[in-house]
Amino acid sequence: MSFLKTLRNRNVAVVGAGVTGNAMVDFLTSQGAIVQLFDERKVFPDVITEVTGELISKTSLVCVSPGWRTDHFFIEEFRKLNIEILSEIDLAWRVKQEIAPNQKWIGVTGTNGKTTTIQMVASIFKAAGINGSACGNVGDTVIAAVNSTEKFEVLALELSSFQIEWSNEARFEISCILNIADDHIDWHGSFDNYAKSKIKLLGMSKMALLNNSDPELIKYSASYSGKKIFFSLETPRLGELGLVENLLIDRAFNGSESAEAIGELKDIAPAVP
Repeated sequence: MSFLKTLRNRNVAVVGAGVTGNAMVDFLTSQGAIVQLFDERKVFPDVITEVTGELISKTSLVCVSPGWRTDHFFIEEFRKLNIEILSEIDLAWRVKQEIAPNQKWIGVTGTNGKTTTIQMVASIFKAAGINGSACGNVGDTVIAAVNSTEKFEVLALELSSFQIEWSNEARFEISCILNIADDHIDWHGSFDNYAKSKIKLLGMSKMALLNNSDPELIKYSASYSGKKIFFSLETPRLGELGLVENLLIDRAFNGSESAEAIGELKDIAPAVP
């Protein structure tokens, strides 16, 4: 049965009353779902701050905002009842599969530089005449972008380690990991867990674009069996993207062993509002 059809009159719990949580509430409600919004804080009058058997006894789907720990006591209460749990990314993917099956997804993550890179991708979409949008941690939420009347051909998703940790179903044409450095260790518990959450994105991707100058990224991505394209600020080797002076050089996609200049740095700088 269609996933969207199953939402009608379905009791759904949304965890997290922030921007993403409210976007999921709006979408689910528009599909006829009966939605309860949960958060630790009473940020809105309708927000539920306790998870009890009586409140969730009819719930058959939980949609979780990024940032919530996977072992949070709210989540554990839902798990005890074997209720299906989806991230916003996986919810959006299921919806996309029905309403925009030909839409392509690009994933971008990394400790630093995600937003700048996503802005560059959005600029590339515009320059190439591609009906694409940047979303996720920048721009619209993913569920809003998928459900947009713009009917985007491509979405470029800026993804945090939290979003990747929660997601399992989404699939990406290509994913880029910019770098891996100490961050969010309090949430993940260790640098190893944090790094593995970033690398998890590769397992959901057909192709990986990776920073050849980051030793931690090289180490953690070694087990990825898909196609890898490396980039650096140095002269590229065969199969890589790199720089020679101010020229961006392609030795990965041009179909020959010779280097090909594909642009100057100033040509791909993100547009400044």
